[in-house]
Amino acid sequence: MNSGFNKAANSAGVKPSCFVAGTLVMAVAGMVAIEKIKSGDKVISTDPETMETSPKTVLETYIREVTTLVHLTVNGEEIVTTVDHPFYVKNQGFIKAGELIVGDELLDVNGNVLLVENFDVELTDEPVKVYNFKVEDFHTYHVGENGVWVHNSNCKLIKNDDGTYDAELSYKEDWTPGQRAEADAKCKALSKADTAKTIPERGSTSASKKYKNEYGENSVLKTQDVDHTIDLQLGGIDDIHNMNPLDKSVNRSLGSQIAYLIKNLDYGTVLRNFKMVDQKNL
Repeated sequence: MNSGFNKAANSAGVKPSCFVAGTLVMAVAGMVAIEKIKSGDKVISTDPETMETSPKTVLETYIREVTTLVHLTVNGEEIVTTVDHPFYVKNQGFIKAGELIVGDELLDVNGNVLLVENFDVELTDEPVKVYNFKVEDFHTYHVGENGVWVHNSNCKLIKNDDGTYDAELSYKEDWTPGQRAEADAKCKALSKADTAKTIPERGSTSASKKYKNEYGENSVLKTQDVDHTIDLQLGGIDDIHNMNPLDKSVNRSLGSQIAYLIKNLDYGTVLRNFKMVDQKNL
């Protein structure tokens, strides 16, 4: 079976971690379809360190499209997920769905064993919407009638087969078309550059002061920051040629999102493509 997965994964290129619509999530309010989960909801989460289970808040939700799906049969129930979504395997920890094998022992919300009974991969003719969300503290939740334990993963940092990463950043709900266009342009510039996680090297003079000294006090609006077009944390240089005015909300949101996405990557890790997506807050 896994030879089929390898072929599909290679052709897919990138592998976001999510579930298809209709996948049930164990929430405090009961079993809820994943596409109905929204920020602020309470879901049942388990701490991988202590095995403590308690309600935790959903911080952010995501929706995207993929063309490669993994079908798992777990204790008689089919779960359809993406190839990189991590499932907890007894005595092993979190393992990507595409690397599971028949006979693997997953765990439910009470720590009981659930067996992987079948594994199959599907390449869809058309893109399929898939869903995920971020959980506070433990970063895990439970899916399906059996309450299979999974990690919330990082649906917005996508590993490529060559070890590089693609990154998805979210528009804020209240952004205007102009702000969204600025965010798109920022991502386009990052995608064209040679970006990698880097220890930032910043001079003693702020970007704003440098830019205004060069172009004048009125060159930056009150609604703008002076942005490093290629972020310092991605290998950009602290130089006037790498600076441009950018909407404050866009600058601060994208900067913090990038910092969060790359925080656990090794220095030198290459990021290849950057893309803006809608944040799903129902």
